[in-house]
Amino acid sequence: MSLSPSNSLEPPKRDSPPVFFSKTCQNCFALKIRCDRTQRNDICDRCARLGKNCVFRPARRRDNSAKRDSRIQALEQQVQDLLRLQRAGPASQQSLPEGSASMVTSSSESASSTSTHNAELLGEAIVAPELADTLVDLYKSDMMAHFPYVCLAPHVNGRMLRYDKPFLYVAVLSVASYHDPVTQEKLVDKFKQLVSEKVFLGGNDMLTLEYLQGLLVVLAWNHYHHKSQYFSQYLLLAVSIAVDSRYDRKPVRSQPGSATEKRNPLYEPESGWGSEEQRATAGLFFLSSTISRLFDKTNTFPYTRYIEDGCLALKERAEFKTDRELHHVVRLQRMIEAIDMLASPTFSDEETNQAFMQTRAEFDRFGNELKSEVDDRSFVVVQYHTARLFLYQVSFFERKLHRDSAIYLSALREGIEAAKQFLDFCLSLRTKAELNLTNAEWVQLDFGTTLAAKFVLAGEDPAVEAQTRDVRKELNFPHVIRQMCLRVSALASRADGPNRENDVFAYFDQRLRKVRLWYESMSRVAYPGLEADTQQTSTWRQESQTLHHTNYAGPAAYGMQENVGYSGPPVPAASILNPDVSAPAQFTETFQTAQEGGASGFPQIPSWDIQSATPHIARSSFGAGSSAGSQY
Repeated sequence: MSLSPSNSLEPPKRDSPPVFFSKTCQNCFALKIRCDRTQRNDICDRCARLGKNCVFRPARRRDNSAKRDSRIQALEQQVQDLLRLQRAGPASQQSLPEGSASMVTSSSESASSTSTHNAELLGEAIVAPELADTLVDLYKSDMMAHFPYVCLAPHVNGRMLRYDKPFLYVAVLSVASYHDPVTQEKLVDKFKQLVSEKVFLGGNDMLTLEYLQGLLVVLAWNHYHHKSQYFSQYLLLAVSIAVDSRYDRKPVRSQPGSATEKRNPLYEPESGWGSEEQRATAGLFFLSSTISRLFDKTNTFPYTRYIEDGCLALKERAEFKTDRELHHVVRLQRMIEAIDMLASPTFSDEETNQAFMQTRAEFDRFGNELKSEVDDRSFVVVQYHTARLFLYQVSFFERKLHRDSAIYLSALREGIEAAKQFLDFCLSLRTKAELNLTNAEWVQLDFGTTLAAKFVLAGEDPAVEAQTRDVRKELNFPHVIRQMCLRVSALASRADGPNRENDVFAYFDQRLRKVRLWYESMSRVAYPGLEADTQQTSTWRQESQTLHHTNYAGPAAYGMQENVGYSGPPVPAASILNPDVSAPAQFTETFQTAQEGGASGFPQIPSWDIQSATPHIARSSFGAGSSAGSQY
């Protein structure tokens, strides 16, 4: 029998955790000096040199170190289990610990459900990723040039845009999918859902550039979104984001946040907004100013000097080709706003005439600048022609500067010439390029077409018919309006069947036909002494009944009489534009009734809005519209 202690009585050996010591001995710690151990590990250099007792106290661990270690160990165990599962294949799933397996399964299910929800939220269930890349490329190549305020870099594709800016991603797809109206309608509904969830209910999280850019894209091509029913709401949302984010003025100088920034002598906060913010701000001003002037409404995002300075900075950097043209658009909008002031009754006729001459000279100088700096196909050209027509609209038809015989004939001829240049530019667009036009460009197209009809009617006045015959012949408005109807009718035919009624181009087609009918009816009523082109009118009626199987059936389709004419005494060499020369009472009363839209036999000039809004052109003397509802 052995006297040695039994092994069963020995306490079990346990692995004690390692003890960590501080890097500074007690002597150096008390003196607050550096403690170096270059010669020995058990004593520092200073204590060895001075012969002192060198003691290193145990390092204190943080209170949460145990929790941290346990979390690290748990994560390491999960990683090891996943790696073992991946190496061994499906058969090894049974060898996983129960808790680890359930954790892996729940995490994978959560990730799968999250990705599925995000895919549905961003429209992946509607548009495949490959098609999304194609639509983003279409936006960059064909559409972005018409609204260069939300620019995408050449390397950006659908997948990148989806992960970086998902709200802008859905907005771009919703306007670029015009070749498939059914898919586009689904994307439009998806965008409305995102606006409700992310913008209306987003709080301060909505104050980001991404939401402003997405709203601007939809505002630019808003006719694809339920025929612009939500334009005003989207515009005010965009204005609220821009104003709350102070994009229209210099940002507030920020204080350095971290200690590193405070100690950095080279630290300087950003002195201004970036290029994307400056483009978005200029685009919002353009939309708000254009709609407010052409539709005689309040400008909800007025001009500030900082907006123009931002466009000048973009012109210097020229990251995109169109950055050089944004400053010209701001100048044109400022000129349009100045022209609108001419309609104010506070200015006398002499002051208005002088302002008209000065503005006309300024337009000539501006046009010469554009010829040397801007491409003939640039979107700025449309703005320039619209601004010129707006000048003659306000001065000729609203302030009635034609009463001044000194500038009457000159202004009338120049108005017809300006209308010709505008319509020639529109007809020079390549086939189906109208699909890429923005909503503002469609409004300007209607403005120019209707104003051209008004100037041609004014030029047919017997008092000036001989002096304006050459410019009216060059314009050839009956032929131009017929060609425009044919082009838009071809676009409307893309949605044959049940979708045609809701297609926006079917409405545009109907709108142009109404303008054409209005012009021909007014020409026959107002100037019965001139010979009517009966053959051309008959040809147009045949086209109207056969084009693309539409339900249009001439004037009767709009509640108008087929035979509209004037059977009264001959009209002297006078005109509705010259009130100083008397005309027969029957003729004057008949034209006034037609002008006010009060007789069923005279077509009322239709408004541009789907909901019968009153555009700025309806303030003039050739028609009036109802302002009961508005898309703007």
